[in-house]
Parts: sequence; structure tokens; C-alpha cells
Amino acid sequence: MLSRAIILAAALLASCDTVTAPLPDEGAPDELEYSAGGFGVGSAGVRLRGDTVVLVRMPWGARPGARPDSIRTVPAPQAWRDFWKAAANAGVRRWRPRYAAENVVDGSGWRLRLLASGTKVESTGSNAYPDRHGFEHELDVPEEFEAFEAAIEALAGAPLHPPHDPR
Repeated sequence: MLSRAIILAAALLASCDTVTAPLPDEGAPDELEYSAGGFGVGSAGVRLRGDTVVLVRMPWGARPGARPDSIRTVPAPQAWRDFWKAAANAGVRRWRPRYAAENVVDGSGWRLRLLASGTKVESTGSNAYPDRHGFEHELDVPEEFEAFEAAIEALAGAPLHPPHDPR
């Protein structure tokens, strides 16, 4: 009976994503997608394409038909090291699939998809953000989340959200 339980536990563990695998400490991940935006801030999306990080952003209040701003950059090795350090400090492996402030209609949201070294992180938030332990903070952005987003901006070579241009 005990051996049957051990086999079942091993099978269950083998079928799970490896969330306990350590994050890399250098180099590009297998996949990286991050988006953020909402009321008053515009929208931005970051994607890794080969060795190139592509940032596409649209400022808040852009006129109909406006073209999004697109920036492409190849991050330096130090930028990837800084990114992995920020990801580890932000506790991305502990992030839940969804964070949401239930009673907020407008505001901002974000989404992360990260695949690297056997670790898969898919998480999204609507007016709520995780801390390094994976706990939810409604309407309050923990500093480790801000540092993670700053590391994304460093990879992209530009701020996620350009200044509002009222022209």
C-alpha cells in the first residue's frame, strides 16, 4: 500500500510544472511576455523575439488611428542578470495565476508569461499586485513589483508608458 502511494505521489509531481526550480541568473528566458496598461496610463506590451525585446506602447488619450510606438532592443548581459535578480526578489515563482481588486471598475492591469529552465509563470492582475511572498495587495503596488517592472523597462530600453502628450 505504501509503495502505491509513493508511485502516485511521484506521478503527480512529475505532471506538475516545476515551480520550485530556481530561476536562471543570466541570459534570456525561453519565453517572456509582459503587458500593462489601463485607465490614465495607456498600454504597453513587451515580448521576447529571439535575442530581441520588442516594446509596443500606446499612450493614454491617443487619437483614433494613432500608431503605437514600437522599440526594439537587444539587452546586454547585465540587463538580463538584473532582470533575473529582480524576478527572484519579486518572488515571481510564488505568484498566483490571478490577482484582482473586485470592487474597482477602472484602473490598470498587468499580465506576465515567463518560461525558463523548467519554470513556468503565468500571472495576471487587475488593480491588484503580488508581493515577494505571492500575497495580494489591492490598489497598492509593492516595491518588489515596481522593481520587477523597472527591470522589464531596462530590458526594453524605455519606459513602458510614455508621458501623456495632450496635442
